Amino acid sequence: MGAKAGWATVGAALVLGACSSGGGPQATPATSTVPVASTAPATPGVTTTPTTGFLITTKTFAKLIRVGTITFHAPESWDIAGGPPTAYVGVLAGGRGDIALRVQTGFTGPIDSLAPTTCLGAPPSAPASVDLVEQGFRPVGDRTAEFRFWRSSCPNGDLKVEEHRAWLLPVSQIAIFEQHHLPEVEAVVESALVDRAR
Repeated sequence: MGAKAGWATVGAALVLGACSSGGGPQATPATSTVPVASTAPATPGVTTTPTTGFLITTKTFAKLIRVGTITFHAPESWDIAGGPPTAYVGVLAGGRGDIALRVQTGFTGPIDSLAPTTCLGAPPSAPASVDLVEQGFRPVGDRTAEFRFWRSSCPNGDLKVEEHRAWLLPVSQIAIFEQHHLPEVEAVVESALVDRAR
């Protein structure tokens, strides 16, 4: 599928153009954007999806993993453990805390309730501190999700820093929490599709 008139990313996987309302998602400083013509050629392995006020371009993976009303395009090595209302999506190795994503359907809490409360590893321990690094909105397929990015300082031997992200689709009642960071997590979440019924 080729890109439509709007914004494109140079050297990155995600494109966000500014919404006309002025209060919506904006391109992040790490993303270079340039206007593109409506006749841009299709790029293999890249999907461009029109959304309300902006275009999303993300790398997609061939494997489909469904949790309730959301379908993830995931790497071949990923799978699912559990099922609605709580499922774990990622490489199924170690315990559930070692899997990249925790997906909750029927979620009605605020996004900040997803902030990390335990550190990775055994035995479980509380972080020494949790810092909010970024907040705002990010795409999940053709939807706009509330977004948070936290860094936890964990006292596992020496002080260790863990990164955790969360996406919340309040109308669809879907919460996605990054338990364990992998480079492909953001592309998997951004290319997910939510059923139209919600």
